[in-house]
Amino acid sequence: MSNANNRSVLIAGASLAGPSLAYWLTKYGFTVTVVERAKAWRNGGHSVDLRGSTVDVAKKMGILDFVKQCDVQIDKLTVVDEAGENVGSLNIGMMVGDEEGRDIELPRGDLVRELIKLTGDKAEWIYDDYITAIDDQADGAHVTFNSGAKRTFDIVIGADGSSSRTRRIVFGDADEGKKYTGYAFALFAMPNYLGLKSENLSWNIGGKMAVMLPTEDPGMVHGMFAVLTDEPPKDIFGENSKAMDFFTKAFEGYGWEVPKMIELLHSSDDVYFDTANYIDLPHWSKGRVGLVGDAGYCPSLFTGQGATVSMIGAYILGGELAKHADHETAFAEYERIYRPFITATQASVPGMIFQLAPRTDEDVAKRNAVFRNPELLAGKERPAPPTVDLPDYSSLVVN
Repeated sequence: MSNANNRSVLIAGASLAGPSLAYWLTKYGFTVTVVERAKAWRNGGHSVDLRGSTVDVAKKMGILDFVKQCDVQIDKLTVVDEAGENVGSLNIGMMVGDEEGRDIELPRGDLVRELIKLTGDKAEWIYDDYITAIDDQADGAHVTFNSGAKRTFDIVIGADGSSSRTRRIVFGDADEGKKYTGYAFALFAMPNYLGLKSENLSWNIGGKMAVMLPTEDPGMVHGMFAVLTDEPPKDIFGENSKAMDFFTKAFEGYGWEVPKMIELLHSSDDVYFDTANYIDLPHWSKGRVGLVGDAGYCPSLFTGQGATVSMIGAYILGGELAKHADHETAFAEYERIYRPFITATQASVPGMIFQLAPRTDEDVAKRNAVFRNPELLAGKERPAPPTVDLPDYSSLVVN
């Protein structure tokens, strides 16, 4: 078994998948460079879930105690009807099918900071720059950066999110593999004026959702609007004022806490607009370039599995690159091992949309019937959550 630890790897993206992969590759002796478009690593953002085998990955990385300490501990989802009347609540574990202690929710920024700190100066970190071209040749991947710098690497990995620039450069089509779920969303920080604790609170009508999500700060929650559209709305990209106008019009005239949330959306200093997509590619690599996390197989916002697929994917990709001197063999094995888990995870998207953001009033009524009477689920066989057996790469560690 060859551990070709002299190879250089460029990772595009310093969110979750990129720093996770950087950690593993430096453990295996690779020379690692991470380039991030932002001027610094991105703090803030909504909470992320570590489920199932991701808990085992966190343990292997030595950060399990840390993530447990950061657990926001959301126990249930409560839904209200159009008028704001309580419909009912369901235990989160029951909804996602995870074992107790195998679903940890923590602030995204805290996890990113810890992952970057874990690797530290064992990797080279470049901020405020990004890849503009990749010329894949026999002697390496010749990379041009927006800054004008030109460098050559043995391997390039796109870990730059669902709108991955790396993916567009390598696969050619700007929309290659991107599947729109039908929902656009706004996510924003707002005061916890209802005093929510350990509970997500959701308002729905067919095709529209307003939800409050507790954070690690008892005084703050994340507000979220989601609206069903035939095509991805262009107005939500670019200037925030256009996006705010789009969501204001979409939710105008409704009751419950919706008017107050619209007001707080406009005053929030931490706002993110996007569409809920998933990425389904026939292959996750081409030549010397591979993809990991949302860049290669984003499971969609509605699964709550973005961090999970990123950290497990980084673990397997890093191990296979260390295990095989030939990058093409490593990429093929990574995909063989991991694609069944991704396929099963993405297959859950329609069911999660039905639970969280029903598309029609008829679906809302069906979903609400279960929340009013959880005993309807009693005795019904529920599909087990997707699982993946983690290979053991411990013998390949050199650092």
